[in-house]
Amino acid sequence: MSVPAQFTAAALAPTYAIQLLGAILLAYGLVRLDLVNTVAGLVILLSAKAWYIDRQVLLFEDMKHRHSAPGGSTDRVPRDNAAPAALATGGYALGRRSDLHLRVRRASAQGEPRWP
Repeated sequence: MSVPAQFTAAALAPTYAIQLLGAILLAYGLVRLDLVNTVAGLVILLSAKAWYIDRQVLLFEDMKHRHSAPGGSTDRVPRDNAAPAALATGGYALGRRSDLHLRVRRASAQGEPRWP
């Protein structure tokens, strides 16, 4: 599966550079105990990280639409086959329940307190 050109590492390089600038400014402000540089570095760093996350969300949406099923569903398993499997396992996708879940169920069936 190929990634579109607007989402390659080269296209995301500006976000990495801005994050690095913000991290350097943040470190400088922390070492010098300078509130203005610390806050400015943190704001720059978090803004660049938010921009990076925004690009990843756009990539996810783009890939979801490119690889969706003809009916518009992105599920790999048709819903008709997925529902009985989920019901047969008690709603657990993997069909396994935790030991704690079984102990709590057993205790409540015997009238004991739910949590020891």
